[in-house]
Amino acid sequence: MRVGIEALTRELISQHDWIFPVVNGKRIGHEIDMASVYSLHGIKALIVHGTSILEVEIEIDSVENREMLHEKIRALLEQPLIYPQYQDIDGS
Repeated sequence: MRVGIEALTRELISQHDWIFPVVNGKRIGHEIDMASVYSLHGIKALIVHGTSILEVEIEIDSVENREMLHEKIRALLEQPLIYPQYQDIDGS
């Protein structure tokens, strides 16, 4: 799956094990192992998908843009998870 950096969400991150920065459709730099990122943030990953890969399009192949991707991931992981409210069968 490939998305632009502006479309990256915490939910999308949580569905993938590896994130690759991409410029003009080509993977650049090193992949981001989400299990390692979770571990650094003290988050225990309960589900291991195995080979699920997310490619994130960044503008230019530069250290700054790759670091911007890492910063966005860190910022998203710091946001609280929001779960949908479930209603009882009687609608309350």
